[in-house]
Amino acid sequence: MSNATNERYWASVYTGSPGATSNAAESLYAGLPRVYHFTFSAEF
Repeated sequence: MSNATNERYWASVYTGSPGATSNAAESLYAGLPRVYHFTFSAEF
């Protein structure tokens, strides 16, 4: 299981390019919610 407590968080925060003084783009990327992982294997 990933993010077992289902906490909301920012996975990445990017600001504009270095040296940019105006109209600098900012981006926030939300982290994943709670994720379950399952594995199944069988041998015959």
